[in-house]
Amino acid sequence: MDEKVNLVEVLTRQVENLQRERDELRKDIEQLCMQQAGPGYVSVATRMLTQRTAALEQDIENLQKKLGGCLRENQNLQEELAEAYRIKSQLAELHGAALSKVSHFDLKYVAILFNKL
Repeated sequence: MDEKVNLVEVLTRQVENLQRERDELRKDIEQLCMQQAGPGYVSVATRMLTQRTAALEQDIENLQKKLGGCLRENQNLQEELAEAYRIKSQLAELHGAALSKVSHFDLKYVAILFNKL
């Protein structure tokens, strides 16, 4: 279970890092475009920005899907664990009731035996 929590934390950090990297790349490209007045460089920089942004967006989307899957799996495991604890409690109650009946029966049986002696 700790592995799932750690995986969720790692994926969340990766998504945040990729988003931060994407934003930094956009700023860097914008600054470079502003510094370079040549129209040819602006088109190359724009194309590079578009390609990098698309790749980062795809990475972010994939990680978010993976994170969503982990969160769903974690929720399912939590529900299964809660159900297991509920069943365990019911079994403990049934066991206690069975012991109570056995003890009660044993006492009656012993009393009957002593009365016959």
